[in-house]
Amino acid sequence: MSHSVSARAQSRDENASWQPTRLKFVATLHYGDSLASDEREDGEVPVFGSNGQIGTHSRANTGCPTIIVGRKGSFGKIQYATSSAFAIDTTYFINATKKSCLRWLYYHLQTLGLDTISQDTGVPGLSRELAYESVLLVPPIETQQLIADFLDKKAAAIDALIARKERLIELLQEKRQAFVAHATTKGLDPRAPMAASGIPWCPAVPEHWSLLPNKTFLQIRKTLVAGRHRDYQLLSLTKRGIVVRDVESRMGKHLVNQGANQEVCEGDLVFCFFDVEETPRTVGLSRLSGMISPDYTVLRCRDPLTAQYIELFYIAIDDRKLLRPLYTGLRKRISKSEFLSSKVPIPPREEMERIVTQVNCVTGSLSRLIDAIALQVDRLREYRQALITEAVTGRLNIPTGPV
Repeated sequence: MSHSVSARAQSRDENASWQPTRLKFVATLHYGDSLASDEREDGEVPVFGSNGQIGTHSRANTGCPTIIVGRKGSFGKIQYATSSAFAIDTTYFINATKKSCLRWLYYHLQTLGLDTISQDTGVPGLSRELAYESVLLVPPIETQQLIADFLDKKAAAIDALIARKERLIELLQEKRQAFVAHATTKGLDPRAPMAASGIPWCPAVPEHWSLLPNKTFLQIRKTLVAGRHRDYQLLSLTKRGIVVRDVESRMGKHLVNQGANQEVCEGDLVFCFFDVEETPRTVGLSRLSGMISPDYTVLRCRDPLTAQYIELFYIAIDDRKLLRPLYTGLRKRISKSEFLSSKVPIPPREEMERIVTQVNCVTGSLSRLIDAIALQVDRLREYRQALITEAVTGRLNIPTGPV
């Protein structure tokens, strides 16, 4: 970016025409209306919830264009609809008036921290009364239009760059997943003859590999921590593996009785055998010791190398959710006995070691590259937000010519 946020700064005090004004004197937050999914009629009017468009309907309840503000759920999230829309009852909407430029207001609202204004302790939500007390620095409407035009062009360029980087991340993730899947089901030798396995989720494997049930090398262990729970750190199964859980966070469910958690030792495999389709990651090899929810299944593998290979194999299966033949019930559970009886393709030990080493090397390099690009995306988003803040608060001279 050639533009510097701090460049050509101007003092608010030098521009007396910018007036501090409470939001309630600038815009009206209208309540959205109830509209269940089965009540929507065929049409092209976008339906907005607090987190974005969630469908279409035959009629609108907003003006054209309009701003959508999250009221419940993703409260404080700001969205802009270029056409009239239907805002449901988890949102507010703001229609255009002669008081202000709606695009300028859209950008300024993003600087007010509306996602931090909540007075509800049960289901967090944006209080309209508290939001109305937020103070905006309001310039003449001609200046508002200049700011909006400037930010439209700058934000569009930043958003396009972010989109390209996020697409690159997706491609690298797909490459990483494909390499793990190929290595753990077909091996590293492309010349190896293949044979039918009889396993639905990997129908052909190298013919010199063994097909062994999970119970050959995995044993379920469940040790409740009981009164010793203060001696353990709380762990969680995530896409990043087994990690220490942030107990200060309100995210997710927390057991009232911490003693009901079960012990996890370094080297244990942790599986999630419920809600398998919806769970982002259902397997992980713990590099930590601690405790985890009793809803998970903890398995011990006697051989550390085999444990690493089993984790990689089931991560590849989990990425594509290929264990559907084992699902039962509405919650898509997998029976522990059924899982233990299911077979896994196991290469000879020396080949297994080469596979684990190569997979760790390749995926490690790809993961570091993904992390580096993700950091660039974060910095671009920070720059975008800083640019908006500088522009709408008068600390940035807005060029009147081409941007």
